[in-house]
Amino acid sequence: MQLPVLYSVSNGVAEIEINRRERKNALDDNAYARLSEAFTQAENDPEVRVLLIRGQADIFTAGKDLKSESATHEGYRPVLIFMDTVNALTKPLIAAVAGPAMGIGTTLLYHCDVVYAAANAKFGMPFTKIGVSPEFGSSRLAPMTAGYRLAAEAMLFAETFDAEHALRTGLVNRVLPTEQLFSYARERAEKLATMPKASVAKTKALLKSHAFEGMNALFRSELYEFETLLDSAESKAIIASFGKK
Repeated sequence: MQLPVLYSVSNGVAEIEINRRERKNALDDNAYARLSEAFTQAENDPEVRVLLIRGQADIFTAGKDLKSESATHEGYRPVLIFMDTVNALTKPLIAAVAGPAMGIGTTLLYHCDVVYAAANAKFGMPFTKIGVSPEFGSSRLAPMTAGYRLAAEAMLFAETFDAEHALRTGLVNRVLPTEQLFSYARERAEKLATMPKASVAKTKALLKSHAFEGMNALFRSELYEFETLLDSAESKAIIASFGKK
């Protein structure tokens, strides 16, 4: 059985690879749980200094797997556990993005400390297009990163944008040729892993101290609105029409 998440450690870097290619790396409950486990393992491993998340050269993630059932019973919410786990990281998180990074594939990037994108990367927050609303703190982080109007245009029109636009709006740090992306991101992660551990952790904590305050509560507020809309007749009809295409 193919593992939905691959995990390896080398030179102080935990490399976490989304690996559901049969579903375009879309994330279901199991994938969220495996990602949470990988992040927690890296956070608790004294040999790991930096986390690097990636997909493959042609796909980062298609976002939430809309064809999968999500657990909603109290006390077990894989997507919320994943969000809380990412938010709690004290070690730097670098993303290397190639191909499409849709929905939570884009909103996750607002929580990464550094993001490198391939020239073939595509981004999008298609929430209004499927009749739902933003998630993963993006209602705060997108305007904070890009400015209100650019964030509003991206979210309200739900249009896909390319790597150069992502660079201009502050979502990514650098755009690279696709064939160079993973080696470059790995080199940068390994360089960061050689920096003094305590000062790196404190710098990250200070950078996030105000902007990310109350983020866990925002996750829950956004997710409530997201799931309420997802259960609406309008959203259900839109999603059902995708399955017929």
